[in-house]
Amino acid sequence: MKISTREFMTTEWRFLLFGLLMALFSSLGQTFFISLFSSEIRGALSLSHGDFGTYYAVATTASAITLLWLGKLADVMRVEKLALVVLLSLSGAAL
Repeated sequence: MKISTREFMTTEWRFLLFGLLMALFSSLGQTFFISLFSSEIRGALSLSHGDFGTYYAVATTASAITLLWLGKLADVMRVEKLALVVLLSLSGAAL
């Protein structure tokens, strides 16, 4: 059974909105956001371009490893609970 894109969007708008908002709010740590302030971050922390790149690479690699380990939670937890845990974790990390 194949449904049209319009029908899918009308039927599943809550899930689409949820995914869009989660992607939007997670962008605070993404590359394009960090790149806007990289010169200020480097200046405030007295980092060279190489130092900044090294720290960024280490953080990105650690994030990827963490996602491999914690990614299975998406299969076993309810979406609402997982979203709450993610949002609280991101909020705590921002403090």
